Amino acid sequence: MAEHAERHHRQIRSFVRRAGRLTASQERALEELWPGYGVEYAPGALDFETLFGRSAPVVLEIGFGNGDALLDMARQNPARNYLGIEVHGPGVGHLLRRLDEHGCDNVRVLRHDAIEVLDAMLPDAALWFSYPLAILGAINILYGAYCAMAQSDMKKLVAYSSVSHMGYVLLGMSAFTQAGINGAVLQMFNHGTITAMMFLCVGVIYDRAHTREINGFGGLGLQMPLYMSVFSFALFAALGLPGLSGFVSEAMIFMGAFPTYRTVTMISALGIIIGAAYVLWMLQRVFLGPKNEKWDSLPDINAREMFTLVPIGLIVILMGVYPMPVLDLMKATLNNLIKVVAG
Repeated sequence: MAEHAERHHRQIRSFVRRAGRLTASQERALEELWPGYGVEYAPGALDFETLFGRSAPVVLEIGFGNGDALLDMARQNPARNYLGIEVHGPGVGHLLRRLDEHGCDNVRVLRHDAIEVLDAMLPDAALWFSYPLAILGAINILYGAYCAMAQSDMKKLVAYSSVSHMGYVLLGMSAFTQAGINGAVLQMFNHGTITAMMFLCVGVIYDRAHTREINGFGGLGLQMPLYMSVFSFALFAALGLPGLSGFVSEAMIFMGAFPTYRTVTMISALGIIIGAAYVLWMLQRVFLGPKNEKWDSLPDINAREMFTLVPIGLIVILMGVYPMPVLDLMKATLNNLIKVVAG
C-alpha cells in the first residue's frame, strides 16, 4: 500500500529534437528548402491563412516519420492544407525533398517538440468554435421546444423537451465561464432526474389507459388527483420553477453565457416562454377541463409507483434549495478545465 501511495503519475513526454544521420540530399533539402516549407517555432498563435497563403481546412499530423504518407494525403487532397510536426531530422529532410520534387505547396513543416507547439502555437479549436456552439445551443433550445409544442403524444413531448433542455448545456459550455460550465454540468445531472420523473409519470398513465394521446384525456385531475400533483411537480421542475433543481442550473447557464454572448443568450431565453406554453398546454388538456367519462375507472397512482418517484422528487427539491454539495464536488475539476481551454 505504501508503494502505491508514493507512486507518482508520469507526465507526458516527447522528444525535443532527434538529429540522426543526414544524407547529403537531406542536408541540402534542410538548408535550401526549409525557408519555403518550414515553420520556425515561436510562441504565439499561428495564422494559417498567412502561413499557407489561402483559406482552407488544416489537417495536423504529429510524428510523420519520413513524410511519405503525409505527402500522399496532401497530393490527393489539394483543397486542404497540411501541417506536419516531426523531430527526426532525416525524416524532415526527406519530406522537404519530395515536396519540392512534386511541387506540393499545401504542406508546412514544424521541427519541434509537439507538446510545446500545441501549447504555444496552435489556437484551441474549442475557442474557435465556441460561438457556433452557442448558436447551435440556441437552435437546440428553440427547435426542441417548438417540436415539443407540436406533439400530441405525451412521451414524444417529453422527448423533444429533452432536446430543448440539452441546448442549455451547449449554451453554458460555449461561454467557458465558471458559472456557464458549472451550470451546464449541473443541468445534465438535474435534467436526468427531472426527465426520469416525467417518463415514469407517462408510464403510469400508459400502464392504465394504454394510450399516450394528450387529446384523448381531459379532467383527469378529478379522477387521479395524486397523479396530477406528481406529474405537475415534474413538469414545473422541467420548466425551471424557482425552488426546484431546473431553476438553479438554467439560471447559472444564463448568468455565465450572457456576458459572453448577449444576443444568443437573449434569443435562447425565449425557450423558457415556449416551454411554459407546451407544459401548460399539456396540463390543461390532460388534467383540466371537461372530464372524459371513458376514463372513469382509472385508479390513482399507487404506492409502488410513488416509491419510485418520491426519491427522485426529493433530489429535485434538494438540488433546487441547496445545490452547493454537488457544485463543490465538481468545481475544482471544471475550473481546471476552463483554465486549460480558455487560458
